[in-house]
Amino acid sequence: MSTTNLFHHEALNEDAMQHQDLDLQEERTMSAHSNNYGTIISSHHSTENSECNSSNEEYRPDFSTTITKLKYGGRTSTAGATFIMLNALIGSAFLNLPYATKVFNLEMLLFGQLPIVLISILVLIFLATAIEMTQKIALQDIIQVLFGSKLKVIIDIALLCYTFATCVGYMMVVEDQSVLLIQWFVNTEELPAANLELWDKAIAALSCLIMVYPLCIPRSVNFLYYPSVASFFVNLYVVVFVIVRYFTMEEQTRPRNITEPAWSMEAFVGFVAVVIFEFQGFFTAPAIYSDLKRRTPTNWLIVCSLSNFGSLIVYTALAAFVLMTFGTAVDEDFLNTYETNDPLAITARLCIMTSVIASYPIICFVACKVIQDYLFAPDKLQTGPLSFGKYFTLKTSFFFLTLLCMLFAPGMSQVFILSGILASFSTLALPGMVMIRIRKEYGRAEVFVMILGWIFIVTNIVFVAGYLYTKTPLKLIWS
Repeated sequence: MSTTNLFHHEALNEDAMQHQDLDLQEERTMSAHSNNYGTIISSHHSTENSECNSSNEEYRPDFSTTITKLKYGGRTSTAGATFIMLNALIGSAFLNLPYATKVFNLEMLLFGQLPIVLISILVLIFLATAIEMTQKIALQDIIQVLFGSKLKVIIDIALLCYTFATCVGYMMVVEDQSVLLIQWFVNTEELPAANLELWDKAIAALSCLIMVYPLCIPRSVNFLYYPSVASFFVNLYVVVFVIVRYFTMEEQTRPRNITEPAWSMEAFVGFVAVVIFEFQGFFTAPAIYSDLKRRTPTNWLIVCSLSNFGSLIVYTALAAFVLMTFGTAVDEDFLNTYETNDPLAITARLCIMTSVIASYPIICFVACKVIQDYLFAPDKLQTGPLSFGKYFTLKTSFFFLTLLCMLFAPGMSQVFILSGILASFSTLALPGMVMIRIRKEYGRAEVFVMILGWIFIVTNIVFVAGYLYTKTPLKLIWS
């Protein structure tokens, strides 16, 4: 998953802070006139509350407008929104997709991703309804309006875990690519195996300290906007490189067996987790949707469908050509399988590493913002930003904690799978809860929407339980 989604998410949050005074005025206007979705939702809550005991009155959300563009329309065209969403979906997760697929077959590569794509589109459509109802553009704010502050804490914890795991995964990408680039300059084959591993870890730590850490210190991530947008073209170059290398390789060097089917529950859960990590757009959608010029259901469906199916084509083509090039010998980071001194591969490694280096500070910014809101809550009563000392300590602690996890992580594949497991909450369970909450907006389809929401929640529980089963002694006991 690309980090452009989180950049837009935070950039629009900053915009919300700048319009705080205007929002208060709009809130009074909304309360006075009770128009649009505010009236509809307020009537629903009034009906529900009238049926409940007055002493246990249900939480009644405030559906006031917070961002004026939700009322008057944004600036992004349909094509522009599709590109932004496509950029948000295509990211470094594809590095592990061929490795996760090699124990299945090419049919699994296509039809295994297709259900997640359809779920992603469906979830984004329901989320658009929730955005219009709540008139909020940040997912945490939408959840707080729909469910209250208690569930928002759970969402913040899930977001923090997801961003932390993603940052560790990005550092592992930097580790792999920097080590191979150094080997291109320095011959490390003569070092003993133990010293070679220590050498690789030292290179990885030094690379992160020199290239990633300084970008985390600034208070704003606006300077990373253009590198984040350019990541789409970086990823596109990698796809073209993979295809070119397949057609230029010698016929006799191509593998006889592209895949080696070895179906197991652990492999299946890992594959699905990587795919979920790829199509993670739930945090992205509110910011993109709110900035659309024409926010109609049909227009939004076009944006979601084109971006998700476009990502499916890119992911499938890349993984298929990598497997046809290396077969079961593919590494968990497929770029590691190419020759160290291959000029096109060197360029691909530099591109991916540059993209990830520009992405880490944005993810770090989001994670630290969540921590700051809870750890330094009293500072909200004060004017001005967080003191530099606290800010520096927070950013530095987060960086070195992710660096430490990167040095001792079992492998990139396991980290990406864990990120997918954490992302499954915002792909299945959380959207299911939103469906149940907004079901009355769909009239006669209310029961269907509620049942669909429960199916999503139960599916997420079963999926996480399957992952825990493959990672605990329960597997041995059951066997």
